Amino acid sequence: MSIVKHILDRFSSMEGNRGTWNAHWQEIADYMFPNHSSFEGQDSPGIKRMTKVFDSTPIHANEMLAAGLHGRMTNPATQWFELKYKDKRLNNDREASIWLSEAQRIQYEEMQNAKTAFTSHMNELYLEYCAFGNGVLYISENSDKDGVLYKSIPLSTAHITENEDGIVDTLYRLISMSVSKIVLKFGIDNVSDKVSKKYAAGKFDDLEDVIHAVEPRIISKHKSKNQLKFISIYVEKSQKHLLRDGGFEEFPYAVPRYYKASGEVYARGPGTTALPDSKMLNQMMKTTLVAAEKAVDPPMQVPNDTFIKPIRTVPGGINFFDPTSKHRAEPLYNGANAMIGMEFMEEIRERIRIIFFNDQMQLGRRPEMTATEVIQRTEDMMRMMGPILGRMQAEALNTIINRTFNILLKQRKFPDLPAILRQEGADIEIAYTSAIAKAQRQLESSGLARLLESLNLFISQDPSILQRFDTDEMLEAMVDLHGIRPSFLKPIKEHQQNIKDQNEALSTQQSVDTMKTGSEAGLNLARAGEISGGI
Repeated sequence: MSIVKHILDRFSSMEGNRGTWNAHWQEIADYMFPNHSSFEGQDSPGIKRMTKVFDSTPIHANEMLAAGLHGRMTNPATQWFELKYKDKRLNNDREASIWLSEAQRIQYEEMQNAKTAFTSHMNELYLEYCAFGNGVLYISENSDKDGVLYKSIPLSTAHITENEDGIVDTLYRLISMSVSKIVLKFGIDNVSDKVSKKYAAGKFDDLEDVIHAVEPRIISKHKSKNQLKFISIYVEKSQKHLLRDGGFEEFPYAVPRYYKASGEVYARGPGTTALPDSKMLNQMMKTTLVAAEKAVDPPMQVPNDTFIKPIRTVPGGINFFDPTSKHRAEPLYNGANAMIGMEFMEEIRERIRIIFFNDQMQLGRRPEMTATEVIQRTEDMMRMMGPILGRMQAEALNTIINRTFNILLKQRKFPDLPAILRQEGADIEIAYTSAIAKAQRQLESSGLARLLESLNLFISQDPSILQRFDTDEMLEAMVDLHGIRPSFLKPIKEHQQNIKDQNEALSTQQSVDTMKTGSEAGLNLARAGEISGGI
């Protein structure tokens, strides 16, 4: 089987498997993320997307959760991750630690560079992640091969599968590209005859569907020049024409999923939970607006033969009627109370905000709140956000950081490796230091602090209790849990040597003082004998 046929057949299968999700996601998009591209066919440019929206609470709630996660997990203004060696020995090696610290600094600068578009595309990722429960971010080299580029991929164009371990390792995208973009990206010599003729005829803006397939090479059994772990194939769909045959050493997509049912590949998010309330809220708002309009500008009941039609209800309108008639034009009231609907809608709005964790993201502080109450509420919030943090780290942030690091390493953006790393190599692990990660780790810290506070009474009676604790380990753990730089602590060997030197110096001083005291005592006794003998 040719690679093109394999790609087209598998795309057709994946498209069919995702078909049942499209209608569901389209409803979520209609009420919570109307600016998202359509899941049910290609939209016309400039099409109105707010036609079903009568209340913007679900849209705002989704934006608030996305902004809150972005600010607490990947805030560009703070350092939200650190790189460490898995081998603690290397962390204590000066040259190795300096190299990793410099590599981390360079990586941070690259990710915050406006050219990489990391911040803006992460925000788009969070919006889809919160609304649909799935998000896709593409991490690649830029066109000049001298930096990294991040791009949020619309869920409507992405089709995924996972391996036996539940990890997404295959993604097919359907991209609608203009003829000019296809030629510029792949070169005139690599496009199909159809595209080549359109380009020659000046039909630059005609659209063609292109499939980009990334999957483990072992699945397709495709052999190419590079033989990298993952294939990267571009195919013109209609012409069944191979545009590019490439590959990646690691999977280039970060695909976070909010929560998913067993046996399903795609996930669900807060948007799924909030959808019934969102649809009801919009329908109620629509009905309430009609009721309010009738109350302000009610329909009129007019005798058939009294007034000269039409009746003018505009300000300053003049109506002519028969003065001999006993009947008059009167408003027709139905007794509806719009305020009842407004109160009920506010309850629904509050439910939607809770579903999107808006109450947790905006942790209110009252003046009368004690420090203990603030800590307890913060701990409760962190427990609630725990599952979100875990999946986002495992399926998105780890991939983003590792992929970025490997691209910069390949581009030789980092300093030359020190001798110890060239000889032995090293495994690097990621420690998250974002606000939400710190807060979750500080739960352990507060637990330790409360334990020591509870033991104060016993320690005052028996100080030897403290000897049961490894205070050096506790100190390092507390520094890590509070996100303090490890460099603020002296290396454990240096600290132990200082203690040893101090003890030796103290012992020596005590010996000197003892000898001095003994000699002074002997001298005093001698003098006492002289004095005694003189008497």
